[in-house]
Amino acid sequence: MWSWKFCNRYAIFFAVNCRGTKQVQFVDFLADDSTETLSSNIKTAIESLTDTNGIFILCDLVGGSPFKTAVTITANEADIRVVGGTNLAMVIEVSLSREFSSLDDLAKQAIEVGRAGIQLFEHKEMIQIESEDDGI
Repeated sequence: MWSWKFCNRYAIFFAVNCRGTKQVQFVDFLADDSTETLSSNIKTAIESLTDTNGIFILCDLVGGSPFKTAVTITANEADIRVVGGTNLAMVIEVSLSREFSSLDDLAKQAIEVGRAGIQLFEHKEMIQIESEDDGI
């Protein structure tokens, strides 16, 4: 079970082409955590994902500590992708698509869905239309 806390920084690790919640890891980066602790936690999360065709990592912010640390650790890994700027639409898409998508397709899908999930609500004046029929 995941616990979301406001203002924590995070990274979510998904094993690709695998089933089950054990193939998902969550690394929380608290305000009092060091980058060494974060690095250790990221390495542990990656090592715990076994029997996979790759690892897909979603991080909260591009340029944030979880993103930079994940990129540094995985720089020479051909079967790991790191995406930053995560929103909930991306998490849901990756959760549902990871069992049957390649790493590169999953990255494209996540980014596309993430962008589409950002919308501005605009208030518009409501216009009442009079009905010409008599309601029958």
